[in-house]
Amino acid sequence: MHTTVEIRSGGGKLRPCRTFSARPLSRTETNDEEITQYHIASISGRWVLVLRILLEFADPTRLGLALGESQIFAFALANMDVEDYWPGFSCLQTFRASQETSG
Repeated sequence: MHTTVEIRSGGGKLRPCRTFSARPLSRTETNDEEITQYHIASISGRWVLVLRILLEFADPTRLGLALGESQIFAFALANMDVEDYWPGFSCLQTFRASQETSG
């Protein structure tokens, strides 16, 4: 689902801009590798920052266990997998396998 809105450009002029209200398009829908790279960078970058901050306050072992139980983190990994940017590699499966070997 998308809508068209008008935004102000640098010169103050209004121009139409298409926005996606439900979710961003994946590469499988657009076949655009650049969008895929930005999408994966936005997901992984957010988690890098969140985890780095949490490591300042939480025990790394407890944090790892909490991530293993987090549906939000699993969904983020699965969303990166949907992009199929790394054929034959699964972020979610790799994370779950690392949880099994470390726990």
